[in-house]
Amino acid sequence: VLLARDCRIDGSTCVIDLFEVAYSQFLAFRLAGSPDPAVTNAFAAVVPWSADGAALLGIMGGHTANAGQIYFACGTPDRTDTREGGRVDLAGSAGREFLEETGLALPADAPEAWVLVSGQSQHAFLLPVRFAETAEVLHGRMEAHRQSEAAPELAGFAIARGLDDLDAARMPGFVRAYLTDAFAGAQR
Repeated sequence: VLLARDCRIDGSTCVIDLFEVAYSQFLAFRLAGSPDPAVTNAFAAVVPWSADGAALLGIMGGHTANAGQIYFACGTPDRTDTREGGRVDLAGSAGREFLEETGLALPADAPEAWVLVSGQSQHAFLLPVRFAETAEVLHGRMEAHRQSEAAPELAGFAIARGLDDLDAARMPGFVRAYLTDAFAGAQR
């Protein structure tokens, strides 16, 4: 997988220096509490919003390194996300992970308005995308996809409609920070 050594804003662009490590090294780094403050996990995720204002999240399966956690479909980038010139395609990584885990393709008119949430040794690049269906319809489509998989990564999906749906024990900090801000903004 690819971890970040540096993350800086240059005008309207975020520049990240990434380096490759074995997945086992990544897990050891996490288990040790991310001991090197100069190293972070930089990743991208699609944030699916329903037509009726709910966010949909995945619940990680019991066989995964993040068993039981609830967050947006994402994954730490790896060398398959590297393009010509050594550039890493975080947007492509997010789209691929989203399709793999939910079975949903991004709408053709999806905007490219990214949100960066940093903290707890992470840089989460989030792409909020509004879908035309209600939360229940999206949930049903995502669940049908999950059940069709031979070995699904996810145990299921969760719908968050407001601040009361945030789970401090199972949602990582970047999810809670983003949704707190998003739901607070919707109530203004």
